[in-house]
Parts: sequence; structure tokens; C-alpha cells
Amino acid sequence: MRVLSSEQMQRLDRFTIEEIGIPSLILMENAGHAVAATVRALVLEQDEREPVDVVVFCGPGNNGGDGFVVARDLLAAGMQPQVVVVGKEVKKLTGDIRKQVEVWQQLQQSITVVRHAKDLALLEQGIGDAEVIVVDALFGTGLDRPLEGVFATVVEWINANAAFIISVDLPSGLHSDDGRLLGTAVKADHTVTLAYPKWGLFVGHGPEQCGTLEVVDIGIPAIALQQLSDPTVELTEPQSVAAAMPPRSLQSHKGDHGHVLLLAGSPAKSGAAILAARAAMRSGAGLVTLATPASAHAIIKPALTEVMSLPLSEEGSDSGMLAAEAWDAIETALPGKQVIALGPGLIPSATLTQLILQIVQTVDLPVILDADGLNAIVAHSKALKQARAKLILTPHPGEMARLINSSAKEVQQHRLKVAQQFAREHDLYLVLKGFRSLIAFPDGRLMINPTGNPAMASAGVGDVLTGMLAAYIAQSGDVERALPAALFNHGRLGDQLAEEKGERGLIASDLIDAIPALHAKSYPHEESHTIFA
Repeated sequence: MRVLSSEQMQRLDRFTIEEIGIPSLILMENAGHAVAATVRALVLEQDEREPVDVVVFCGPGNNGGDGFVVARDLLAAGMQPQVVVVGKEVKKLTGDIRKQVEVWQQLQQSITVVRHAKDLALLEQGIGDAEVIVVDALFGTGLDRPLEGVFATVVEWINANAAFIISVDLPSGLHSDDGRLLGTAVKADHTVTLAYPKWGLFVGHGPEQCGTLEVVDIGIPAIALQQLSDPTVELTEPQSVAAAMPPRSLQSHKGDHGHVLLLAGSPAKSGAAILAARAAMRSGAGLVTLATPASAHAIIKPALTEVMSLPLSEEGSDSGMLAAEAWDAIETALPGKQVIALGPGLIPSATLTQLILQIVQTVDLPVILDADGLNAIVAHSKALKQARAKLILTPHPGEMARLINSSAKEVQQHRLKVAQQFAREHDLYLVLKGFRSLIAFPDGRLMINPTGNPAMASAGVGDVLTGMLAAYIAQSGDVERALPAALFNHGRLGDQLAEEKGERGLIASDLIDAIPALHAKSYPHEESHTIFA
């Protein structure tokens, strides 16, 4: 599913209205009716709360016009919605909202105008003790300045007094591109976004402010979307994930399902290597070889019965720091591998940096750089442009900040642009981890992962992702399909386990143990293996 910026959505609207010829009032009607259908359904769910009032707060622009259509639809359904116009006298409203006001008045319905804080007190008197369901139709994608004055006051009143809040398109006060709070913002329980979801719903404060997200059709033809030539931003959907993993033939053997070479671990961080290796095996890789410093080998090997191991030379006795001679063993192990993943639990050093650069500049395979593998090449990011390997970098915001010599705060404020720019400049794939993780492609495309939750903020969960990414690439041979599928399923594991166990106490091993059951649901075999009933 496409996700659009504010400017892209405006272009889409203009093309639909001016080139295709669908009047803006028709789009407004469609939007209002779609939102009203959701409101009606949600009001029915609230029927134990008696009495119930629906108050539609309308801003002075097109979002407010949508609100009037919502109110009219609810009125036709036998409800008695109250309409509140904020910030302007009704007679000063212009454009499409003016037409909606006239229709509402022809129906002999009243409009409450709130231009000052004292006007809210009058509204409260009219509501009395009723539970209030609020439809937030104050502002849409066009807002780019902080809410002030009566608008800020109204938003704060809504957040404090509404029993349930439904926002139209996006919560008022949320920046539609980067998810910033523009001073203050509505904290919705449910957001009905129009035509296509907007960037800001998935980054910054967007996921916290929008509640449950619903996308509704408002009649913009598909041909209009084709006019947008920008690199696409898409939301990963379950059907594309299912298509990423080919069914297994009855004649297949372990060599048909990919061989992962994992370079990871040290005496003090053996757990990272173990988690990544186990995740790769559980995610369906036919073979996994773990290359690890010799001093870590004795610690790691007993924990990995099914994984092949390769001890590597170290600098000094039991230091855990790889020596330059480790390259000889790595090079010998390369034939027959489909992917290399390196970084979890390694000790950064000048030698490690040189080993990584040697790998990415000489190996013609997908190479995943994670954790300490990323830290080792921070000062050499320009060298990534000369990589022969198909590079996949998987930083969290702090690691991303080091890669671009910035701050984690700056990365979080501009996640989409930071990921897109780095991937294009360095001709690589970038998985920017965090809530609503991103995949940036070398050509500028972006994918937003909709799965995952705070329960996954736990040590080792990123190492599990590295193993899953490697296994999916090894099996499918298609990096562009494997990345979103692995990321989606990694988050889906977290979602399922959080629902079962709660958000506190989930550990990385829980995810690994749950992988086969998830795959059984996601990738059922196309034909039965049963011979006798």
C-alpha cells in the first residue's frame, strides 16, 4: 500500500479534480460518508454508555467540510450530532466548506461557534453529563505550523473530555510528513485516513497519536496515482510477505534452502552470536556456519548443536579480537554460501574494519552489516560506495547517527529522509530499526514495516532479526523480497508473543522458539504430503 507525503496528496487531489474532472465536493462527500460509516459502527459499540453525544469539531478548511458531511450522514441515520466550528465565524467560511454549511443550515440544524475559551464552557453546558464521542475534523494534511490560541485550547479540551475520539485523515496538530507534534495534537482512539495513509502516521509521534488506523477509499482513481513519479513509499502487507518464501519441493534437501555464513561473537558477547545463528536455523536456512574468534568458539559451540562452526585467528591470546589472518579462513569458507551476516557480538578494532572492507569489496554476495560490524566502519562509510557485495545495513537510530555524524534525535525526527538519502548515496539497502522500522532501497524507494511493539525493546532482539534476514535471503535469493518479509515476520512474532505474554519480560529466545509456528501459518505447503488417509 502506498504511503504519501502531504505534497503528494495535494498533487493527487489536484490531478483528480482538474485533469480527471471529479469535483472536489464529490471527494468531500465520499470522505465524509466513509468516516460516518466508521463513526456509526463505533457508536454502536459504545451503546452501554448512556447517553452518548457525538460532537463534530470542524476547522475552517476542507477537513472541516468533511466534518459537516459526517454530521449530515449521522443525522440521516437518526442521530443528533452537534457541529462545532472552531476559529471563524460561520459567515466567513469560504470554499467547499461554505457549501456544506449551507446544506446543514437548510436542514435547520444549529452550529456552535468556538472562537474563545469561554465558548467551550457553553458547549459543556449543552452536553451535560453525557459521554462524548468526538469527531476531530479540525485540520488535515495542510497544517505545518504550531496550533495556538483557541485551536490549541480546543485540542486540549478534546483530549481531556472525550470518551472516544475519531480523527479525520490524521489527528489535528500532527505533522503529516514527519509525525511532529505541532505544539499540541489530538490523541485519537481511531483515525480514518483518506485515500492513502500519510507518512506522519508511521513516524515520530504518529503511531501514538492516531490509535487504530483505518484507510478508506474516497473515489480517487488509480490512474491518478500513476502521475506521481517520486520514489515510492509503501507499507508492507501480509500478501507480499507470503509471496517472498517459495514453497519447498518434496525432493528438496538442505543444500536447496541456502547456506548462511555468520561472522559474530566474542567471549564477552557470545549470546549475540548464538541468538543470530539459532534464528537463522529456525527461520529455515538449510545450513548455517558460524565463524567466530577462537576464544569464543569453546563457549558458543556447545549451545549450537545444528550449526557448523569455524574458529578464527585472534590478535593475542584469548582477546576475542580478530586477526588479519582470519581472512584466510573466511575466504576458504565462502564457496557455496548465499549470504554473509556479520557484526553481532564482535569486538571493534582496526583489524576488524579492514576485514569488513575486504569482505564487502571482494565478495559477490549479499552482506548484512549489523551491530559491531556497523560500528567498525563508521569512519569508512564512503568506502561502502565501492562495495562489490550487495550491502544491507541494519542500524538502530544511535548507530545511524554515528554513520551520518549526527544525533539519534535528528535521525528520529527525519527517519524517512535520513534512510532514503543514505541508501541512495551509498547504493545499498538500509534497514533503519525502531518502531515502524524502515527499509530504504538503493533507488530511493522506502518500505514501512507495520508490525512490532515495545515488548521487543529487549537485549538480543536485533540479533534475532539479523539471523532471520540472513535466512530469508539465503532461501529466496531475492534481497528485495526477503528484507520486508523478514522484518514483517520479526515484528509479527513480537506482536503475537506480546498478546500472549504481555509487553514486559519478553526475551529474544522467545521469538526464536516461536518462528516455526509462525511459518506454519504463513507458508503452508501448496500440496498435501499425505500418502495414506
